[in-house]
This record gives sequence, structure tokens and C-alpha cells, in this order.
Amino acid sequence: MAESADLDKATAGKALDAFLTAVKHELVDGGSVRLVGFGTFSVEQRATTGVVPTFKADRSLKDAVKSHPLSWGVATTTRTQDSAGRGIRVPVGR
Repeated sequence: MAESADLDKATAGKALDAFLTAVKHELVDGGSVRLVGFGTFSVEQRATTGVVPTFKADRSLKDAVKSHPLSWGVATTTRTQDSAGRGIRVPVGR
């Protein structure tokens, strides 16, 4: 994030922290936050679990994710064994 915004890491970190704090406060107050082209964060009241945060992706985000090769059913992990012989999953192609 810092590199793409041409900021040093400390400044980018402070900006991200301020943004996340603002979103959190809005949700705690029962509001919602919409990021155009990304999605909407909100809270819902549920009978069984109480108030829970929710996220609804915008169409452009859904389309971008669907067009990515990882959403085409290509394996993203493979099974292998660690040094103790336990079965584990590890990422592939990264």
C-alpha cells in the first residue's frame, strides 16, 4: 500500500489505522460504510448471535474476483507432510 501510494511505510500505516478506526466507530454506532467499487460494511441484528458485522461486495469486486484464475477451480493448496510426518496443506503457485 505504501509503495503504490508513494508514501513511507509509517505514514501509510497511520493512514490505514485511521481509516480502520473510522470504519470501526461507524459500525459500533450502528451505521454502515460503503466503498464505491469495493463493497459495504454494515452490522445486522441476529436472533441467535446478536449484532454481527457483515460485508456485501460491489458488482465490480465480484467480477474482478470471478475473472481471476484462482476462481476457476485451480488448486491453491496441496497436501504434503511436515518434518514430523503430519499431513499439512501448503500453497501452490505462489
